[in-house]
Amino acid sequence: MSATPVLNVFAARAALAGTRTVLAADWLEVWTPGQWREYSGPLVGRVANLLQALAIRLSPLATGHSRRTQDGILGSGLPAGRFLRSPGLVPEMDQVTPRLGVAAEPGPVLFVGRHIQDKRVETIPPALALARRDQPGLRAVIGGSGPETDAVKRAARAAGVEDAVSFPGFVAEDELARMMGEASCLLNPSRREGYGLVVVEAAAHGTPSIVTAHPANASTELIAEGVNGFVAASASPEDLAEAIGRVHAGGEALRRSTRAWYEDAIRTRTIARTAQGILDALEKRRR
Repeated sequence: MSATPVLNVFAARAALAGTRTVLAADWLEVWTPGQWREYSGPLVGRVANLLQALAIRLSPLATGHSRRTQDGILGSGLPAGRFLRSPGLVPEMDQVTPRLGVAAEPGPVLFVGRHIQDKRVETIPPALALARRDQPGLRAVIGGSGPETDAVKRAARAAGVEDAVSFPGFVAEDELARMMGEASCLLNPSRREGYGLVVVEAAAHGTPSIVTAHPANASTELIAEGVNGFVAASASPEDLAEAIGRVHAGGEALRRSTRAWYEDAIRTRTIARTAQGILDALEKRRR
């Protein structure tokens, strides 16, 4: 069962009381007390944090997919023997034909996802403006939409790159695949990711990713620096533009190493391996 929201754990434990059913609670994220306070306020945030800690302790078997989640779960008091960290959540994208060459005109910087505060999408236009000083033809495609879309468009106007940024909204899978393949890089300045699957999806196309360093951003664990992308020191325009420049300097070699990273990941970090590991752990507990 999914432990998001945490009330699922209490409901499942109550429903299974008196049975011999073995329960595994899958935690995609574990928030810090500070995150709960910021999201829900001082009072509700404190209650939510306490409920999260109690739900973790009530998980007969807890599973997670990042080092950050592991630290949060074990730090909440769950014995190490009741936690299983999976190898990953990598899907096998058999239909993808990677684009490993680099065109004379650089492909666009790409963002895909919801436009919410945690994603910090509004940082992309000023970063693009700085990056265009060295790559004048560089463009950005900001896919998706959300409550921050208008703020992102205002940021593009303020940075003077309104004509160099397109907003296609949410698109069909085949169109998304085309966008992924044509992009020079995926730029995801998010401060909070429970895993960061979009990094893997981009890598399948040979497209390197740029993510940002932040304690709540587990997608940094998917980046092998200089192999499949870069971790920018912050979401400042200067740091993001510097990372974009490193991507373009990496050229075709970086695209090839990005695809090689993905080919290794589909052997070692797949959803199938994770599922089998959970089944094996459940079987051991059943005995």
